[in-house]
Amino acid sequence: MIRPKVFNVFLFALVAWLSCGAVFAAEPTLETKSGDPLPVSVKQNDPETFTLVFKDADGDRIKSALMKLKTPSGESQINGTNVSNDTTSGVDVTWSAKMSEPGTYTATFIVSSTDGEVLYPAQGQDPYRFTVENLPIKWGIFAGGTVVSLLFLPYLTYVLFRSMNQRGDPSGAARGALLLGILLSAALFIFLFAGPYGPLAFGIGIIAALAGIVMVLTQKRR
Repeated sequence: MIRPKVFNVFLFALVAWLSCGAVFAAEPTLETKSGDPLPVSVKQNDPETFTLVFKDADGDRIKSALMKLKTPSGESQINGTNVSNDTTSGVDVTWSAKMSEPGTYTATFIVSSTDGEVLYPAQGQDPYRFTVENLPIKWGIFAGGTVVSLLFLPYLTYVLFRSMNQRGDPSGAARGALLLGILLSAALFIFLFAGPYGPLAFGIGIIAALAGIVMVLTQKRR
């Protein structure tokens, strides 16, 4: 027969153990998917998918998933979807949208389960930011900048150098201005398209600049 004091001690220990288990139970998490970070640049009017991984050691089902957006002109909300509820091992939660307005956006992702809500970024952290790019406008800016750099700048240099120094070499000065214009055009391309195209923009800009410089330097002077 169990003595009352022993039983009370056992009961107290059991309650304490259960309480500690509840307190130290793993909280649900919401984080980016390994190898698939959230985009920092999105093309205007193109479908885009944002994916996060929700994980709950208790295996609680997802009740709702929400993406709260702050756009350049206001606010909106997008509902997310998940293909399964195996939250113990982690579930992909996706939000799909088309951004029709260029500019800077901020977003907060909220996934609710029976344990409560979990946010990404976590509460107290800066919201997730991304930019919606208008590519036709950027191509127009690049075309205008290229015309100025490769045509107007060398021509202006030639005319000014010739008028200011009759015995100088205006052709050589124009050639130097053309080399500078090539570098400026490459830098403008990288600046405008590094967001939408990533490392590809750096590669194209550097290769095009090197090719242009080689062509100018190897061209025979008349």
